[in-house]
Amino acid sequence: MFKKLVAYVAAALATVMVPAAAQAVVVKLSYDGTIAGTANGYNFNTGIVLDGLIDIDAAPTAPIIDFTNVKVDAPSFGVFDFALPDLQLALVGISGSTVGVLAGISNTPIALFGLDTNTIATNGIDYVSIQGGLVGAVPFTLSGINFQLTGGAGTFTLSAVPEAATWAMMILGFGAVGTALRRRSTKLSFA
Repeated sequence: MFKKLVAYVAAALATVMVPAAAQAVVVKLSYDGTIAGTANGYNFNTGIVLDGLIDIDAAPTAPIIDFTNVKVDAPSFGVFDFALPDLQLALVGISGSTVGVLAGISNTPIALFGLDTNTIATNGIDYVSIQGGLVGAVPFTLSGINFQLTGGAGTFTLSAVPEAATWAMMILGFGAVGTALRRRSTKLSFA
């Protein structure tokens, strides 16, 4: 048992000791709000939640976000849950307290968002939220459906994603607690 514990500790330490430069810095980008427009000529106005991951280290000028969790609330049909193809975001300018963010798919611009920097809220160093709204959009096609966005407003949130070393330390901690609890002896006493 002791040899196994030593092997687990050694493996966890080897993972933790990986140089920081070799690890990706990944942040989570979320959008929670509304979006309106047309799809193949039909009007829509719906709530939408997007969750995606950005690899900051490997990001080109326009970082690519994989939105793996998209929830669309369609009043007549309920909530749809699906994934989006790679989406790109790029900063395009600052005007007063507004930051412009251009969104595109496969290097084709589709929408411009204005983020209101007066609404920035932080929670320590690992959570930032900013109010934003659609400034302008051009028609685009996604999975054979022609879209034209006409409006949208909500909260954009950036939050930290734990690195591999953090996960390794957490797992090691759980293992140590489990081992300590398992090895704890119980004493019986008779009154």
